[in-house]
Amino acid sequence: MAGFGVAPSVAVGVAIDAGIYWPIHNSVFDGFSLSVGYIFDPVIPGDGPGETAGSRPNYSRMLGSLAPCGHVWKLFFCALGELGRIRSEASSAVAPGLAGTFAAFGTRGGVEVPFAPMVGFRVSGEALALPHSIQFTLNEAPVWASPGFAAGVGAGFYGFL
Repeated sequence: MAGFGVAPSVAVGVAIDAGIYWPIHNSVFDGFSLSVGYIFDPVIPGDGPGETAGSRPNYSRMLGSLAPCGHVWKLFFCALGELGRIRSEASSAVAPGLAGTFAAFGTRGGVEVPFAPMVGFRVSGEALALPHSIQFTLNEAPVWASPGFAAGVGAGFYGFL
């Protein structure tokens, strides 16, 4: 998974989701699902004023997600909520680690290519609104503040119970 707008540079990490799928007959939708997930971006390099102060900030992200989805043919469309922490640490031992709460909501959509009834490969994209800005400072200088929006793309295997 890659995230844009969740750190000073592109956040690359892993996402693990577990979901339940309910097939629906005689409907526009083929089914509905509900998934919960965990997103982890281990190290996101930063730059800016903190680097010029002799210490380069790095970021990491740990989030939980909730996504109710509708499925039509091989497509899926979801409402999406994410909540977790973004942590900042500097390469200098004198700079303290800082953390901020990350909360976002938006949509996710994509394509699923099944190779069994409930297992397959998925490609997705998401657009998120961040109602609360996270701001990090280093040596009294602002280093990074989250924008009001974020986006992400992902690919991987899926399975439903």
